[in-house]
Amino acid sequence: MLETFLNPRSIAVIGASQDVTKIRGRMLRILIDSGYDGVLLPVNPSHEKVQGLAAYPSISALPQRADMALIATPAEAVCDVLHECAGAGIMNAVVFTAGAAHGTEAERKLVSGMAAVARETGMRVLGPNCEGFFNVRDNVAGNFSPSIHLAAPQHRQGGSQRPISVVSQSGAVGFGLFTQLKQQGLTCRHVVTTGNEADLDCLDFVEHIVREGGSGPILMFVEGLKDGSRFARIAQLAADHEVPLVFCKVGNSVAGARAAASHTAHLTGAMTAYEATFKRYGVVKAEDSDQALTATKALACLPPARGNRVTVLSTSGGTGVWLADVCSAMGLEFPVPDEALHARLAKAIPAIGGIANPVDMSASVIEGHGEVLAEALRVMTEADYMDAVVIAMSLAAKDRIQQMQPALEPFLASTSLPVIIHSQAYATADNLDALARMGGMALGMRDTAFALKTLCDYGAFRRRWDAQKASVDQAVAEPRVSKASCREMVAQGRQAELLRAYGIALPPEVIVSSKEDAMRAARDMGYPVALKIVSAQVQHKTDVGALALNVRNDEELASAYDRVLANVARAVPEAAIQGMQVQKMMPPGLEMVVGVTRDPDFGHLLMVGLGGVFVELLRDVAFSPVPVSPLQAEELICSLKGFPLLEGLRGGQPGDVQALAALAHGLSRLAADHPDIIEEIDLNPVLVYESGVCAVDYLLIPRRDGSSVGPGSSGVRAEPATVRAEAALDRATTSTVSSDPLTVPASPPTFRAEPV
Repeated sequence: MLETFLNPRSIAVIGASQDVTKIRGRMLRILIDSGYDGVLLPVNPSHEKVQGLAAYPSISALPQRADMALIATPAEAVCDVLHECAGAGIMNAVVFTAGAAHGTEAERKLVSGMAAVARETGMRVLGPNCEGFFNVRDNVAGNFSPSIHLAAPQHRQGGSQRPISVVSQSGAVGFGLFTQLKQQGLTCRHVVTTGNEADLDCLDFVEHIVREGGSGPILMFVEGLKDGSRFARIAQLAADHEVPLVFCKVGNSVAGARAAASHTAHLTGAMTAYEATFKRYGVVKAEDSDQALTATKALACLPPARGNRVTVLSTSGGTGVWLADVCSAMGLEFPVPDEALHARLAKAIPAIGGIANPVDMSASVIEGHGEVLAEALRVMTEADYMDAVVIAMSLAAKDRIQQMQPALEPFLASTSLPVIIHSQAYATADNLDALARMGGMALGMRDTAFALKTLCDYGAFRRRWDAQKASVDQAVAEPRVSKASCREMVAQGRQAELLRAYGIALPPEVIVSSKEDAMRAARDMGYPVALKIVSAQVQHKTDVGALALNVRNDEELASAYDRVLANVARAVPEAAIQGMQVQKMMPPGLEMVVGVTRDPDFGHLLMVGLGGVFVELLRDVAFSPVPVSPLQAEELICSLKGFPLLEGLRGGQPGDVQALAALAHGLSRLAADHPDIIEEIDLNPVLVYESGVCAVDYLLIPRRDGSSVGPGSSGVRAEPATVRAEAALDRATTSTVSSDPLTVPASPPTFRAEPV
């Protein structure tokens, strides 16, 4: 916990200056002006007093041990000062020093030196190159930002607003966001800027704020994280504590897919792991500062929506329609009032211009003291198919909200739905002040739509998260296979056995070393079969004729066996052949892909998507951190654009979604149980039948040596995308592919994945 860091009762200001135009002078002045009620200990060897306070010539000369040191000395002196602070018992420090240009050797030396001091001494150090922090509630302004005093609230936010915290890797951005929140009258709890993060990083402070309790939304500005998997754990912690995270991630424009053999890895990009984590734990992604501020304000001041159905009550027909267009573009719905609601609304608004949704109330509704508007709101919000409300009316007329307060305030206080007012004209300060005092909110058109979208999505997440808690426990049960057994199976080429242990349904298959054994195996499993060479050197079997499909009898098998061996000997004479795989040909089904890939920062991600030869062409895929419960896997499948195919599009047979979800759950368990053994697994295609599923081919890449392993494997790491697409075709042809790839036939339940 960082309680003494964020709320120190004594602060040593190292190199404190009389000159407030310098950082060393400004940070002391800001502490004084902010009303800090602890002990301030300026350190300055040249002056007995600094800004009216007694100064001390050195850290060792301080009359008491300080809880915190603020340091803005030259870069070459920083580590020595930190050592001196540790020697004096000062165990928290903020280093404002920038050191040198970003990315230079001098900067790296400063950061690594500070990190070493922190490790050696146990100090907690913020910075370097940061703007510091501001514990707003306790008036601890450990920063040099003038914005904390320059930003006067434009209108005070009322209602039940929860306190907001800002955690930013950028000092200017962090305090800039805080300034705008303050100008809008919002209450902030903490502002922390972390700079180059030699020791403490942004996740340390997010975790502390969540665990501290009583927090509203936390607004994060991030350029990059040291440990993505830790972010996932903290996002889960925030979800458990009902603390919304609003995440601004920059530096996404130069990203590419990682070089890997599997489609799962190839389809991941720089933001894939972030966005999968956001979706899993309800993190709100903001594309710019406007979205960030809007989402944060909405989550702090309004309740989550119980659905995505919006009603608009407007004094202007044009404004109402425009709002509906903008909100609809974000996926929000506008239910049409039923007959009963229509009749009640017509009584509430006698001079109504039109009853639909948006509701054109006409300008007469704002006459008097808001009684007509309040009644219309009550009627509309009592309908159980309305989840959020937008009131579109002008706030340009002076004192309009104050005049409507007797009717409007009781409604805002009693409703459980989020309510936003949009003014098509410039809103006067008195109206905004009066509205804020009631706990109301006024936003522009685009911000209204984004705020509603945020509240609807977060409300859906909360319902999903609460419902899944029991299901999640199932996803993190004891490993089905021990670590030693898993490592042995991978090393000995027994990947099929490993996959089956986790409920992955595979076709019957045998690896043989002679033509006679191949015939016996084919008779035992039943023709038709496929033959595939087993060799690490034969990467793309189709290219060299290293496979034969639809082998229907002993005579065809004998010929195919010789032909495959001859093709490989001619095309890849150096290949070391481990044997021949005999695999049962499966009936056609809807082709899906399921896989796991390891992100270097976030760990393993599960992927599901439309598979076969279309996986990289259509890129209809969805990702989630592992492990996933069967319910979470099913939701991932349902999020695909191609999901209607599994529902039986255009009269087709429906696919077994639960069996597919069970398979995805099992694969995620395998990756989560053995992250140090498994690098990637690609199941493509997974054939989905009306009853059951079957992973026709697989590619397993272990950690460390990076080689692809297993008789189902058809590639090695670091292939171009075009080569990987050819490998997909190679693997996909193991099944008898239907001429209509959208058909989902029935199949015996033999191939149903067993729950893990």
